[in-house]
Amino acid sequence: ILALLDQIVATDNYTDDLEISINDENYSGNEQSVGTYFIEYMIDDFNGNAITIRQNIHVIDDVPPEITGQFYHYLEVENFIRPNDMLSPMKATDAIDKEPIKVYLISTTYVKHMVGTFNAIVGAKDIYGNEATAEIIIEVKDSTAPEFFIKIPQINLEPSHVYSVDELL
Repeated sequence: ILALLDQIVATDNYTDDLEISINDENYSGNEQSVGTYFIEYMIDDFNGNAITIRQNIHVIDDVPPEITGQFYHYLEVENFIRPNDMLSPMKATDAIDKEPIKVYLISTTYVKHMVGTFNAIVGAKDIYGNEATAEIIIEVKDSTAPEFFIKIPQINLEPSHVYSVDELL
C-alpha cells in the first residue's frame, strides 16, 4: 500500500505542500486472496480543502494448475489402453483453487493394437479459467516372437526300395 501511496501525484492551484494519506482500505491482509479491494486516499491542502479518491485493486489468479501423474505408458500390442487408464493416475493441484481439479483428455493419436509411439494431451482448468496441459507418451511394442507352422506333406515309402535324397525331396 505504501508503494501505491508513493505513486500518487496531486497538485493544487494554491498550495504546493499537500498531504496525501490513506483514509480507508480493505486490501491489507488480502494480498493473496482473489477478489476486488479498495484503498481510499485523502488529499488535504491544509486550507480547508480535502478530497478523497478511491482506487480499486483487483487480485487475480493467472497461474494454471499443476498436472502430476504418470506421463509414460508402455504396453504390448495385444493389449490396449483406455482413456480412463491414462487419466486415473493424473492429478491437478492449484495454489489458489483448493477444490479438486478434474484432469480431462484433450486429444490422442493412440491407435488400438498398432505398434508405435503415440501421445495424448490432457488438460486441467481451475475455477478462474487458467488451463494447464501435459503430454502423455504411449509406447506400444510387439515383443512376442513369431511362431511358424510349416505343413510338410506325407511321404509314403515302399519298404523294398531304397530312396535317394533327390527322390525324397
